[in-house]
Amino acid sequence: MGWKETYDKWNGKFLDETSYDTVVSSIGVKDDVIKIYKPYGSLGEKPILACIAKNAYKGKDYQEIKDALFSIDDVSTMRANAAGPIDHEEMKAKGLIEGEHYKLRTPNSYYPLKKNGKFNRIAEANAIHSVLIGYKRGRFTGMISPSGWMKKKSNQDKWEVLQRIAPLNEKALKKAVPDVWQMQNTFAKDYIESKYHIGGAPITALSANKYSTEGTQRMSAHIDGKDLEFGLTTMCVFRIGEFKGAY
Repeated sequence: MGWKETYDKWNGKFLDETSYDTVVSSIGVKDDVIKIYKPYGSLGEKPILACIAKNAYKGKDYQEIKDALFSIDDVSTMRANAAGPIDHEEMKAKGLIEGEHYKLRTPNSYYPLKKNGKFNRIAEANAIHSVLIGYKRGRFTGMISPSGWMKKKSNQDKWEVLQRIAPLNEKALKKAVPDVWQMQNTFAKDYIESKYHIGGAPITALSANKYSTEGTQRMSAHIDGKDLEFGLTTMCVFRIGEFKGAY
């Protein structure tokens, strides 16, 4: 199955264990770095698909960053591809009827009815515990500015702690795949002003996502803009309880 066929089949849909041909787990593996390669490539080493760097967070950094992340309760209704399809039965349970209180824009988003009886021009999606932390380019202005979460005074103490994520992730990336780190670090230094580098790392934005049985239980399959152009996206995962996700 090619890229387009894979995208059309899975984008915006919830996945389960049956959706994967292979699941690779780091649990029980002693190696600090686990490399997963794409099933194709030219002569020599196959291209990296993903890499797991274990124990990148320790001690005070681990505890304080984990606590800061789990204290974030903000939700977003603007991430349609990541929020899964609209469940009309769930909407009915909220007293919302399709065509009367909302109309679909895509299978994952809808236009809500406004008080004036007209449908809003801005579509919404299922609410998920996901918040952008860092810097973003305005969709309409093209200007770079801090995210809405960063602008809130009540979040400044958390921001001071969460900035540590970027250099810790960079350190893990450099250890696991130094050639990818070198490429991304050079690009960031050459094309992105240093004031937008979080913690001095070649990272400009963080996406904090919280999963729990009481709140957001999962995200749907999606590709964020520019993810496929080059390099790798870094992620840090903090497990509490019996969580075994982060595929």
